[in-house]
Amino acid sequence: MNSHSFNTSTHIHFFKIVLPMIDKNAKNYAEHLVADFKILLQNEDTDCGQEILCTLIAIRCARITTQRIIDYDDKDLDFFTSVLHELDLM
Repeated sequence: MNSHSFNTSTHIHFFKIVLPMIDKNAKNYAEHLVADFKILLQNEDTDCGQEILCTLIAIRCARITTQRIIDYDDKDLDFFTSVLHELDLM
């Protein structure tokens, strides 16, 4: 396994621990998740640095991440379903 392989367990752990559930507030969690992806994208030397494109890609990444959390561990299903709803509103 190379260093670039996707390890679902590690990534899920990262997003549930490093990115706290902020008092179980789905809207705040969604906003923080999108903001983290935007920072990554804006630091790249690509067209992704454009604000609108960057935001759309960040929201898409946040949706994928949240869905993987739901698929991997349904312990907080209601909360993460609410996060998906908040992402849909963005």
